[in-house]
Amino acid sequence: MENSKQAKYGDTIKVNFSCTLEDGTMIDSTIEKGPLTIKIGKSGFIEGFEKSFIGMNPGEKKSVRVPAEKAYGPYEEELKKVVSRTQFPSELQPEVGLQFKFQFEDHEKNLRVTEVTDSTVILDANHPYAGKDLLFDVELVDILKRGPDANMYFHLGTALQDKGLYEEAIEHYLDAIETDTEFTEAYFNLGAIYHLQGLLDDAISSYQKVLQLEANHLKAIINLGNAERQKGNIDQAIASYNHALLLNPDYADTQNGLGAAFLTKGEPDHAIPYFQKAIALDSAFIEAHNNLGLALRETGQIQKAIDSFKEALRLNPNFAEAHLNLSNALLLLGNLQEGWKEYEWRMQISPFNYHYHKFEIPWWDGSPLNGKTILVSAEYMTTDEIMFASCFPELIAQVEKCIVECDRRLVPLFYRSFPNAIYFEKDGTESIYPPELSTANFKIALGSLPQFYRTDLDRFPAHNSYLLPDPQHLETWQKRFAQLETGIKVGISWKQEDGSLQGVKNSLPLEQWAKVFSLPGIIFVNLQAGNVSSELSNIREKIGITIHDWVDTNPLEDLDNFAAQLAALDLIISFDNETAHLAGALGKPVWTLLSYIPDWRWMINREDSPWYPTMRLFRQLSPGDWISVIEKVTEELKKLSE
Repeated sequence: MENSKQAKYGDTIKVNFSCTLEDGTMIDSTIEKGPLTIKIGKSGFIEGFEKSFIGMNPGEKKSVRVPAEKAYGPYEEELKKVVSRTQFPSELQPEVGLQFKFQFEDHEKNLRVTEVTDSTVILDANHPYAGKDLLFDVELVDILKRGPDANMYFHLGTALQDKGLYEEAIEHYLDAIETDTEFTEAYFNLGAIYHLQGLLDDAISSYQKVLQLEANHLKAIINLGNAERQKGNIDQAIASYNHALLLNPDYADTQNGLGAAFLTKGEPDHAIPYFQKAIALDSAFIEAHNNLGLALRETGQIQKAIDSFKEALRLNPNFAEAHLNLSNALLLLGNLQEGWKEYEWRMQISPFNYHYHKFEIPWWDGSPLNGKTILVSAEYMTTDEIMFASCFPELIAQVEKCIVECDRRLVPLFYRSFPNAIYFEKDGTESIYPPELSTANFKIALGSLPQFYRTDLDRFPAHNSYLLPDPQHLETWQKRFAQLETGIKVGISWKQEDGSLQGVKNSLPLEQWAKVFSLPGIIFVNLQAGNVSSELSNIREKIGITIHDWVDTNPLEDLDNFAAQLAALDLIISFDNETAHLAGALGKPVWTLLSYIPDWRWMINREDSPWYPTMRLFRQLSPGDWISVIEKVTEELKKLSE
C-alpha cells in the first residue's frame, strides 16, 4: 500500500539540495537561494535528481550519485571540432570559456571555446558537465500537492485511447508506469497503441515488460506473437503462439495468429488447419476466414479461397481487404469483369488510398469524355503503372486533355510513348502540378482503367510494345553490348525484394542458376536493382562466370536509361518485378519466372500474358520448385544458342 507521507512521481514538492562534482567542485545549491519547488518528473530538471525524492518523507535527507548518462549524458568526441580562426564569427573574440549559440540546419547548439591557438579554435558542443557523475545532497522539505495516483493516470489514458487521441494516451500511460513501475495493464495498453502505430520495436518491448510482470498474460503473449510476425521474426512469433496455446488451446485469436505465422513463413499447408480451428471456435471470425482464403489460394485451391473471401464479406460487406483478395483470386482465374469490380476496393486500403483521394475531382464513371479533361491518378506500385499504361491510347483518344500522375522515373518514358498527354510526378508538391489540373472534369485511378478497356481477353490490343526507349540511350547501350564477346546478350534479374510474401517466393540465389550459366554462346548482363556487387563477385569466383555490370545504370533512380538498356538486349530473364514489366512493355523477348501460385496478373495455366505479347511465363510445377523452372529455362535457352 502506498505510504501517503512519502513523495511519489507527479507530486509537487519543496526541496533543498547541493550538487558537486567528485572533486568537490560546487555546481549549484539552494543554501543561499532558499528551497526549490519542483513537480517530480515534470519540471525538466535532471531525471536522476528529480526521481531521487520518490519514497522520501518530509524532513528526510540523503545523498545521491547521479551517473553521467542520467545527468548531462556521456562526453562525445565527435561534438568537439577544430576550426580555423578565419571561420570563427568575426564579431566574437575567441577566448577559452566563451559560450555562444550557433544555428545548424534544423536546430541550435551551445558551443564553448576550450582552446585557442594562433591559427585554430577548438569548439565543444558537449555540455560542460557531460561525462561527469553528479553528487547531490538532497532534503525533502515538504509535499505541497499530491499528483494523481497510477490508476488515475491509467484511466485518463484509456479515455483518450478510446477517442483515438493516442499521443496523449501514451503520455498518461507513461505517467502511470512512472508512478507504479509494475502497472501491467499500462504496459499492455501502451504496447497496443505502439502496435497500432506500426512502432513494432516499441510494442514488442512493452509486451515483453507485461510478461516479465505476468508471465501468462494471454493477450500480451498473442499480441507479442503478432508484432514479431509483422516484424518478420517468424520463429519468435510461433514460439509466442505456442505458449498461448498451452495456456488456452481454445482461443481463436491464437489459432489465427499461428496460422498467419506459417502463412508468412511460406508454409500455407501448415497454416490452413489453424485457420480452420479458429473458425470452428468462432464462426464469425472475419480475419480467420480471410486468412484461410489466402492460404487456400497459395495451395492452388482458388475456388475454395473465393468461398472463404465471400464468407468474410458476408460477415462484413465493407471489409476492403477481403474484397481485394477476392479480386485477386477472380482475376487469377481470368474472371475479369467481376474481378475488376472488386479491384476497386484497393482504394480503401492504406497506403493505396492516399493517392486516390488527395484530388477533389469527381470520379469518372464511364460517361462520354468528348471535350473533357481527365486526371489519371497514380498507383502504389510502379509495376502496376507500367502494366496499366497499355490502356492510355484508348483513354487519350476519347478526351480533350489527359493528365497523368505517375512515378517520377516513368515521366520521360510516358511522355515519349504517349506524347498527347500531360504528366507530373506523384509524391510531389503542388508547385509541380500542371496548371491544366485545375480544369479537370473527372479523375480515375490508373488501375481502374481496365474495368472499361480490359473486360475480356479479346479487348487486349495485339501490339507487341507500347513504351519507347530513348534513342540516344539505346545507341549507347547497343555500342556497349557490341564490344562484348560474341553471343546472345541476356539480361537477368534474380529476386524481388519488397518484404511481401510474393517477394520471399520470387527469389533464387545466383548459385542456383549454374545450369543456365554453363551454356556456351550466352553473354549475361546484370539487371538486378540495388547493390549486388558481392553476389556478382561470388558467382565469378565460384562458377567462373562474369555477369557484366555497369555502375552508371540504376533503375531505382532512372528507369529511362534502364529501359534503353533492356531494349538493347536480345533477351531478358527475370522474376516478377519492374524489370519484367518494363521489358514486356518495350516489346522485348522476356521470360518471367513465376512461383506455383503467382500474382493475379499472370492468371493460371498460361505460358503467355495478354498484357505483354512478347513475354513467356515459366511456372513452378509445385510450391518452391525452382529446379524445374531452371531446367526449363536452360533447355529453351540452349535452343536459342545452338
